[in-house]
Amino acid sequence: MVKQMTDVLLVPASDALKIRTSMEVQMEFVRQALQYLEQSYKNYTLMTVFGNLHQAQLGGVPGTYQLVRSFLNIKLPVSVPGLQDGEVEGHPVWAIIYYCMRCGDLMAAMQVVNLAQHQLGDFKTWFQEYMHSKDKRLSPATENKVRLHYRRALRNNTDPYKRTVYCIIGRCDIADNHSEVADKTEDYLWLKLNQVCFDETSSSAPQDRLTLSQFQKQLLEDYGESHFAVNQQPFLYFQVLFLTAQFEAAIAFLFRTERLRCHAVHVALVLFELKLLLKSSGQSAQLCKFSRSAIMFDMILGKLENDGSRKPGVIDKFTKDTKPIINKVASVAESKGLFEEAAKLYDLAKNADKVLELMNKLLSPIVSQVSAPQSNKERLKNMAHAIAERYKAQGISTKKPVDSTFYLLLDLITFFDEYHAGHIDRAFDIIEQLKLVPLSQEYVEERVTAFRHFSDEIRHNLSEVLLATMNILFTQYKRLKCASPATPARPARVIEDRDSQLRSQARALITFAGMIPYRTSGDTNARLVQMEVLMN
Repeated sequence: MVKQMTDVLLVPASDALKIRTSMEVQMEFVRQALQYLEQSYKNYTLMTVFGNLHQAQLGGVPGTYQLVRSFLNIKLPVSVPGLQDGEVEGHPVWAIIYYCMRCGDLMAAMQVVNLAQHQLGDFKTWFQEYMHSKDKRLSPATENKVRLHYRRALRNNTDPYKRTVYCIIGRCDIADNHSEVADKTEDYLWLKLNQVCFDETSSSAPQDRLTLSQFQKQLLEDYGESHFAVNQQPFLYFQVLFLTAQFEAAIAFLFRTERLRCHAVHVALVLFELKLLLKSSGQSAQLCKFSRSAIMFDMILGKLENDGSRKPGVIDKFTKDTKPIINKVASVAESKGLFEEAAKLYDLAKNADKVLELMNKLLSPIVSQVSAPQSNKERLKNMAHAIAERYKAQGISTKKPVDSTFYLLLDLITFFDEYHAGHIDRAFDIIEQLKLVPLSQEYVEERVTAFRHFSDEIRHNLSEVLLATMNILFTQYKRLKCASPATPARPARVIEDRDSQLRSQARALITFAGMIPYRTSGDTNARLVQMEVLMN
């Protein structure tokens, strides 16, 4: 995978940042990722067929078309309801087209289109243009026709393969993840990378336009580590980041795990040698500069001791009122995006409101992450706890919204630490005490009203909180079902009451998620409903 993603034709540039941000190289990264995902899927298809030769009934002229037909003998052994436009040699036409495309063979897909052209309307013309166009992109006029046809006739179509194929060639309806077809992470990546748009002059509506940076943010920030279950499948999350050209984030993730650290170093060396690794630049360079200057700051501006007192610096020799100067330096650091350094400087200037305001910005993105020694989360968590303990001991108060957000973020960090450690009962006790989400129907309205007053730093974590809480309820439900049968000490009525309570709590979460005036990230609602259904 690393070899595939780094095998790109680089544009002349003075540094890695210019190379990596050039549109030509980013398009090349997407092409390489698609080729890797397609070849991997074709290999998987071959393995499946050769592992089930009797059921696959492989035969005919060797090639992708016959391979897919044999694969479908295993994948779709019985008729699937809702599929449209007939069959080709015993298999649904759109399923064959989709799997040929998934294997990266557009010629094989075209072979199917030719066999079924009388049932497909204008699709043959559109697919021919798609197949022969540069970078598999239709002309604006054709693209608009495809999208209009999709919106009018296909958005609610019962054939999931047909909808998926149209969304790929028309690059439309990017909000639909097509989970009926793209049910694996690799399939989802392939689908979305096919929809990524690089045409800056495009007049596409927002619902039809997905940029690479948007997709990267969605995977790294909106979904994050907890969505991909990194403890069970660390290489899957590494693959997700690497195939979307988030090389540094992928390396940093691997490096946090001791047994994978050597792989992180090897990958970093390869990227560095190929001039594809972004070294300290921009914000990182400024942060390094501030780190190197830390001793000088302490010497000039003074130093904050553990008890909260300030050790005087050189500046004290020239003025008694040092706060305005320290605040000014902190403001400059903040304007450069160096929130951690700025928070320390504001702390030195006794500007508690600004300290907690910046700490909230720093803590919000890392709340649901898995803690690891020497990680970004661990460092910020320790810094926040030290500030909280000092402020409480000294009776320092700040603006109520900022203050309440800060302490709620700390509580949520504790909740997720217990959750990731597998201490689900302790995690449940914490979320119950926080009263952030309702655990019975009678509190749904109250929690929805309260939610309107939460800051964005809290709202940003709602999806992960809901999923973690539902997962806890589901785990408790499974544990209840797997427990020994009723005994005198544990009568059947007690078990039934607990069963009913867990299902009621899950239903309250579903109701709450549907009522809050906030769009949860990704497929949160679908995953919540799926777990709730499994409890009934």
